[in-house]
This record gives sequence, C-alpha cells and structure tokens, in this order.
Amino acid sequence: MKKTPDTKIQIKLVFWFIASLAMIGMGIIALVNHERVTEVLSFITGLAAIITGIITLSIRRYEKVKTGSRMAFDWILWIILGILFFNTDLFTKIGKVLFIIVALALIVQGIGIFVRGFSNKADKSFFIPRIIFAAALAGAGVFVLTNAGDLFVEVLAITVGLYLIIHGAYLFYEWIGEFRYFNNYRGTEE
Repeated sequence: MKKTPDTKIQIKLVFWFIASLAMIGMGIIALVNHERVTEVLSFITGLAAIITGIITLSIRRYEKVKTGSRMAFDWILWIILGILFFNTDLFTKIGKVLFIIVALALIVQGIGIFVRGFSNKADKSFFIPRIIFAAALAGAGVFVLTNAGDLFVEVLAITVGLYLIIHGAYLFYEWIGEFRYFNNYRGTEE
C-alpha cells in the first residue's frame, strides 16, 4: 500500500518532534551527569578513529592494487588510537593535558603583561588596570592548572549539554513552523 504525501509528511513531523525533544532531554542529562558525557564522547572518538583506520586501510589497499606501490601502514595508527580512546581514563587524561597547556599559557601571558607593565613607565594611565589584568590572568591560569582534570570534564559536559539543548530548541522551533504550514497552508501552492 502506497502512502499518501500527507501521511509521509505526518510521519516526518512526528519523528522531527521526537528528535527535537530527545536532543533537549539529552542536553539536560549531559548537564546533570558529567561523567557519563565523558564516557560517551570517549567511545564516539574511539569509534571514529577505528572507522577512519578501516577506511584508510581500504584506500591503501586500493592504491596498492591500482598503482602497485608499497602499502602504507598509517591505518594501524588510527586503529590503535581508536582502541586507546575507548579507555575513558586516557581520554580524560588527554583532556587534562590540554587544559594544563592552556593554564600554562595563561600564566605566561599574565607574567608577561605584569613585567611589561613595570617596564613601560612612560604609560602610567593603564598601569593599575594592566597589573590587575595580569594578576587575573595568572590567577586563572593557576586555578585551571590545579583543577585541570575536573575542569575538562565539567567544560566538556556543559558544552555538549548546552549544544544539545540549543540545537534541540532550534529543531523544535523549526518543527512548529513546519507543523503550522502543514495544517494551515498545504494545498494552497500554485
């Protein structure tokens, strides 16, 4: 039995509605359950790396057959990286290292601004704000440095949660427009 165009549109609208609410729900869960977000993203990253390794393997095999060249083994690195990323602790440690790098950059910038503030005595108008800004940067760097692991998990969960909520709300907004069009204006097109 062939479905009418109206039935297909109604099914599309139902799935669209469910998807938008599901995204909002997943965003709220991400904001509440930070550890789970890290586990899921670690799994997704590992899976993506393994899929990249498999695709790269097929490309290398094709190149070897087509051109007769030696087969490169970079695909093995992708698969190893994927297996490593399935380990959530390793994923979190990599994120912690990235936050430590950011913290060190903040500290170095703060110290640099502080030193330049004292060396540029001709410009007294911004001396106090410059020193305050330098201290704030260095202080933020020390804070990030001492809490790098926890901050990585928190920032990751908040970012993912907010993205899902905002995107889900946008999908819901778009669904409202489609729903209104379907109920009020369909059939009036020329």
